[in-house]
Amino acid sequence: MKRIRIYLTNLLGFSRKKANGVLVMIALIFVSAIIFPLISTIGNYKKSIPTIDLES
Repeated sequence: MKRIRIYLTNLLGFSRKKANGVLVMIALIFVSAIIFPLISTIGNYKKSIPTIDLES
């Protein structure tokens, strides 16, 4: 993590706080990319349960 931060700081001339902000944004994007599909699949699974009950 430190290496990435130093690289960002050197490459883009960021202050450390800005580099941290960029890392936080990247982390949030990754987390949301993982969590949102999980939530949608769980939501679809819960929706499919009542339809199965109605069919039977």
